Amino acid sequence: MDGAGWWQRLFHITIPSLVPTIVYFTVTNAIYCFIGLFSLVYAVTQGGPGRETTPIDYMIYIKAFQTPDQLGYASALSIVLFAIALLASWVQIRLSNRYQD
Repeated sequence: MDGAGWWQRLFHITIPSLVPTIVYFTVTNAIYCFIGLFSLVYAVTQGGPGRETTPIDYMIYIKAFQTPDQLGYASALSIVLFAIALLASWVQIRLSNRYQD
């Protein structure tokens, strides 16, 4: 480290040390983007006008609890949401493994 400048220390020591933390926060934020919008949409717009602001998590709620005859459709939407969140997390972790080695 003798003679290393600030930028060299940043890119060769600091950032590689922070990669696990950065991966954790990007994965949790991606999952929040898919699942965490329910309370905001429910409180502010309730999916309106005309269901234009309805994310998939709010659609699951509508199909499961406001129209109980479509519980199977809500279950299928839940599986799709899980698959999307799982795929997004897997891609982020896979890309981050390139920078950890």
